[in-house]
Amino acid sequence: MSLFRRKKKEKRKEEESESISTTSQEEIDEIISKAVEIALLDETESREETQEQALKKPVPSLPSMTSLQSVSRSIPHESSSLVSSRASVSAKSASSVSRVVQLPGGVRVRPEVQQILPTWIEKKYYWARPDPRKHPDLHQSWLEEWGSFLLKWAEATRTHVVSIPHLISEFPFNNPIIKAKLLEPEIREICEHLIYKNLAKWYDKTKRRLRIYWKTLEEFAEDLYDWAFLRGESFATLMDLVQAGQPWSNLPPKELQQLMEFLVKERRAEWADEEKRTIQFIYE
Repeated sequence: MSLFRRKKKEKRKEEESESISTTSQEEIDEIISKAVEIALLDETESREETQEQALKKPVPSLPSMTSLQSVSRSIPHESSSLVSSRASVSAKSASSVSRVVQLPGGVRVRPEVQQILPTWIEKKYYWARPDPRKHPDLHQSWLEEWGSFLLKWAEATRTHVVSIPHLISEFPFNNPIIKAKLLEPEIREICEHLIYKNLAKWYDKTKRRLRIYWKTLEEFAEDLYDWAFLRGESFATLMDLVQAGQPWSNLPPKELQQLMEFLVKERRAEWADEEKRTIQFIYE
C-alpha cells in the first residue's frame, strides 16, 4: 500500500472515531432499536421462506373428510373425522416449521396448527355469524369458540402481533376444505372479543394489527430467567434475546426491554451497563 493511501485510510478512521464519540445516547438507542427490528424481520422472512420451501415437498394425505351435517339450532361439540385422524407428532417436530401436514382438499398446514384444530372444523355453520339479536346465546358461543381458537393458534404459531389481512387468508379462518371463510367484520368482532377479555389489544391506530397476549409479560420473564439458568448464561443483551429462538424472542422490542426491566425489578438480574441494554442474571 502506498504512503498516500495509508495516510488517507488513517485519516478516515480518525473521522469515524470522532463521529462515533459525538453520537448522542438517543441516536445510539435508535440504532439499537432499528437493529432489533431488522433482526426480527430477517427471522420472519427466513421462517416464511423455509415454510414456503416445505410446502413444495410432497407429503402424505390424510383420509378424506366426512360429509357435512345439516345446520343445527345449537352448536354441538361433536368429534370430527379430521380431528380424530390427527397424526401423532412429537414435540420436537411440532416446533419445526420445516414440516407440513396435508389435510383433505390439498390444504397444507404446520403440525402445530393441525394439533389444535377444533372438533367443529368440518361444521360449515361455524363460519356463519349468528344474529346477536335473534340468537344471543348462539352468538356468544360463536365468539367464545373462535376467540379461544385464535388464542391457541397464536400460541401454537408463536405469534404475538398479527394483521387482519393475514387472518383473513389464514387457514382455518379461511377454510377452502368446506369453502367457507370469515369476513373482515367477523374477524374484527372476534378480535374485539379478545380485547374485551383483556387478552389482546390493537397494535396500531388503524386497528389493522392485533397484539395477542397468550402469555403475560411476567410469565415470559419467568421463562427467560429459566432459560438463562438452564444454559448457564451470565449476561444477556437485547440482541441476545432476539436471536435466542425462544417463544419470547419475536416479542416487540419494547416488550423485550420490559422483560429485562421486570427481572431487574424482581432482583433476579441487574443492569450491566449504564444504557440499560445488558443485564447480568442473579442466581441464588
